[in-house]
Amino acid sequence: MSSSSCPVLDQPAEGAHLAVLFAGCEEQWSTLVPYLTGALARGEGAVCVTSAEEDLRARVNAEVVPTSQSYLRGGWFNPDFMLEWLADLSAGAPAGGQGPRQCIAGVLDWVGDLDPAGLTELFRYESSLNLIAASSRHTFACFYDLRALRAEGVLTVLRTHPRVVLGGMPWDSPFYDESGLDPFAPKSPILN
Repeated sequence: MSSSSCPVLDQPAEGAHLAVLFAGCEEQWSTLVPYLTGALARGEGAVCVTSAEEDLRARVNAEVVPTSQSYLRGGWFNPDFMLEWLADLSAGAPAGGQGPRQCIAGVLDWVGDLDPAGLTELFRYESSLNLIAASSRHTFACFYDLRALRAEGVLTVLRTHPRVVLGGMPWDSPFYDESGLDPFAPKSPILN
């Protein structure tokens, strides 16, 4: 598959945490698949957390983790499990080290159903993920379907991601403010 024509996705920076906003399946696949295949072509690992496991497996040979066994483990949003799993995954490739690098994608197509308390948990999860990303060689790309997000959800995404890809174009998020983040209390050595 050809590249996405988006430098942030084609050659992602180590330790980056970015949001990819899309509208519909066609746009999702046109950004997600090149992000993962590009990692594999560079000899890096590619991991994707998604509810569309079979569709993704038909498109790319990445490691696929079902949403039901990750984000929604136990039937609800489980930020503690996700942060611990991602911190453990990142511990093998610390920033400045030589560990194997991976491009990690999370498809958060389920967040439109979150109530205000759930959006607060999402904000804190994404805030914490900035700390994990900064201490790792991995790249973390969070894929959000704009059709599933209410306005407060879009604002949460923009406030917690330093870089945003919209319509294939990368932008510095105008709403990102590192001092305004609210990470969870550290539970993993990588967050200390």
